[in-house]
Amino acid sequence: MSNLAQPQAPSDTGRRVHRREFLCLAPAAALASSMPLGVAPPRPSGNHVTITEALAALWGHSAEVSGSIIKPSTAERLDGLISGCNVGLISASRCNFPMNVNRGRSERLWPYIWGRFGCIDVDVRFNEHGPLQTQTLTERCYLLLGGRGFDSGNLKGFLRQYGAIHDQRLVLYKPHDERSAYLLGTRDGVVPRRKQNVCVGEFRANRLPNYFSLIREQGSRIDVESMRFPIRKTFFNRVGGEY
Repeated sequence: MSNLAQPQAPSDTGRRVHRREFLCLAPAAALASSMPLGVAPPRPSGNHVTITEALAALWGHSAEVSGSIIKPSTAERLDGLISGCNVGLISASRCNFPMNVNRGRSERLWPYIWGRFGCIDVDVRFNEHGPLQTQTLTERCYLLLGGRGFDSGNLKGFLRQYGAIHDQRLVLYKPHDERSAYLLGTRDGVVPRRKQNVCVGEFRANRLPNYFSLIREQGSRIDVESMRFPIRKTFFNRVGGEY
């Protein structure tokens, strides 16, 4: 495991927003434009995390800040697997639970995924900045790969249903026939669930650390340090390995 990386100021190139992504993000930008960067908006009653809050976390980081976290060869391989697929990103962890509890929650989510979708395990190591101290945590989320065609909303519905069952406010989804990813709300709150569907730009594997920050509670308070993509050992693959 690598040592903690020193934060670096993003380059001018990293600050640029691709025209396609700008057009895609424009509706969300209207929601976030009135908020100071890095400051979360007021939390609605019932302690619901809204799409607007998650976007505040995105606005507080450079769009390319995650580029150096994932090896180029790994990102290229993942992009090849993802291309043309319905894709999802989901977690079962909660920010107020210790790592061993969250590990158990992730293990309990896995049986619902296995047999229904292709899945890549994603182990995320990150620093969470609290009011008194910064702690380093490791959590597992899942990158789901659906079919390479129309699936009648099967994966999208699964993400919302099992995100809600496992107390997740947000999940990420990319349709097979689009390059853009969407942040989905899993529960009805101040904003009706059917409207909690916000484009976050073109889906790329090297942006997975940013996507993890978006779907995780208190995402604006974390800095992703590393991501691993372990390959599970099976009868046909006794060695395991990593992507």
